[in-house]
Amino acid sequence: ATPLAVGAAVLGSLLVGITAFASDPTMSPMSLGILVLLPLAAFEAAGALPAAALTLTRARIAAGRITDLLDRADRPVPHGATPVDGPGHLRATGLRSGWPGGRASSALDLDLPPGARVAIVGASGSGKTSTVMTLAGLLPAAAGTVTLDGVALDELDRTQLPRHVGFFAEDAHIFETSVLENLRVARGDVDETDATAALDAVGLGEWVSGLPEGLDTTLAGGARALSGGQRRRLLLARALLSPAQVLLLDEPTEHLDADDGAHLQRLLLDRDAGLVAADRTVVVVTHQLPAGTAADRVVEVAENNPLPAR
Repeated sequence: ATPLAVGAAVLGSLLVGITAFASDPTMSPMSLGILVLLPLAAFEAAGALPAAALTLTRARIAAGRITDLLDRADRPVPHGATPVDGPGHLRATGLRSGWPGGRASSALDLDLPPGARVAIVGASGSGKTSTVMTLAGLLPAAAGTVTLDGVALDELDRTQLPRHVGFFAEDAHIFETSVLENLRVARGDVDETDATAALDAVGLGEWVSGLPEGLDTTLAGGARALSGGQRRRLLLARALLSPAQVLLLDEPTEHLDADDGAHLQRLLLDRDAGLVAADRTVVVVTHQLPAGTAADRVVEVAENNPLPAR
């Protein structure tokens, strides 16, 4: 709307200026130019308001989540909640997922024993992200069941589940703090040795070594301090350092060049490659799967069923 408003204001000023110039021969061409450029200066002062409104909305949503966490901090774990304690065998039966009120994906059966390597492939909007979020217990299933070590997700202790099944979003937040503290979001006891090893593994070792203060360098502006590819690599390093037994990675190689992205996907989907421990489960969501991966299974997700998601 802003460019349209600017264009309308400039055209309006131009018409007013031409009319005034025609009726007043003493009016100089410079005055006409100033009159036309005036709306541009006015909109420049207000240009930051849309971004400010968006930031305010996001801040309110985030504040609501934080307040909810604080309100629940002192509450006891709900009676009957089952502790999460097992090897991390995730299984979906007849699973159909989708955003509340939207369409649901086709039914999916998925068996993820410890160490499984699975790729979920589909076009944008096909339900890939909602599928892995449902596997992580972040969205209710539209149909079917998801169990972890034989126990339904809704019966498990929700405070423990993220430490065992981790969903890592493609747009996860990068905080305006040091590189090391951004990695400690996943696990608070990450030390410099662990952080350096993880960053080297995802291809950020040279970048970190070139920073003024290395791991202690503050990322000014958060994600704005990084390119799209650097952000994805940093988020992947965060996932590798997490304690989760099951890693659900949403588009981990987006914004990387084709060769680097394909190489990382092959490493993630090969239990013998060493990037991820062989006993940890890895599920990679991607638009395009490179040839030659060692994935145990490739799942095609399609959002073609009219059943509405709950």
